[in-house]
Amino acid sequence: MPGTAQENNAPAGTGDFADGPANSPAAMKWVQLSAGAAGVLNPVVHNAAGFTLYRFDKDTTKPSKSNCNDACATTWPPVLVQPGSRIFLDGVSRADIGVVKRDDGALQITIGGWPVYRFKNDTAPGQANGQGVGGTWFAVTPEGGKAGQSPQGTDTNTQLDYQNGTAKRHDAPPNTGDMYNGPRNSPEAMKWVQLTAGSAGGLSPIVHDGAGFTLYRFDKDTATVQVQLQRRLRHDLAAGPGAARFADLRRRRAHLGDRNRGPRRRNPSGHHRGLAGLSLQQGHHRRADQR
Repeated sequence: MPGTAQENNAPAGTGDFADGPANSPAAMKWVQLSAGAAGVLNPVVHNAAGFTLYRFDKDTTKPSKSNCNDACATTWPPVLVQPGSRIFLDGVSRADIGVVKRDDGALQITIGGWPVYRFKNDTAPGQANGQGVGGTWFAVTPEGGKAGQSPQGTDTNTQLDYQNGTAKRHDAPPNTGDMYNGPRNSPEAMKWVQLTAGSAGGLSPIVHDGAGFTLYRFDKDTATVQVQLQRRLRHDLAAGPGAARFADLRRRRAHLGDRNRGPRRRNPSGHHRGLAGLSLQQGHHRRADQR
């Protein structure tokens, strides 16, 4: 169900806000899955109370199977539902959500086929203390991947400053940015922009600004996906631990030339196919669909 638990009038003291074990009837009335950030990790999925959700490398996805039981499930409580439970989706696609039956017969939420859990040592919203524990536990992304650090700081080409988290978290000045009451091209309005995954009127995921207003795309505009992706790869990889490998891949590609690649095809949306990582970049441009 698109939207948050609050927007859908979920009963107080139930679901993600219930006191007691994760398998209590009150706790399993509903679950909220929201896209967001946790410290330097972006994106991650968290529940309605703001607690980060995790995936476990020793689980499987084909078929989905949880291998965290007994003492493991005490440290990493599974996110459980029951027949009749409501699942609120806020910036997460319905197509990526499922359930799997655990060894004890309980139903556990999956994202991208991966069973998801909380971590008992996360004691406050926004924490991600479980990231990397044992080399097998990672915060989960809205598609079921392992969350990683999102590059932050100033882009040397545009001089734009990128920061994880909300404007409120970064103490943005009042009546500026998305909250400014005036022309959008004024200096005060352009001090900051917030881009947040969420839902709106049955659409999930969508992107909205810091004031909660939905953002849109126009089919008559263009998006140079290949150029954007190549620039991102150069920026992220050439400066990091993978710089040597990236340079080697570029040399190999130059050596092979274009003779083995064949003609470049385009899909109906105009985005190039066949470029590594393109599906993720396309996801940033695709239309929001009714879920």
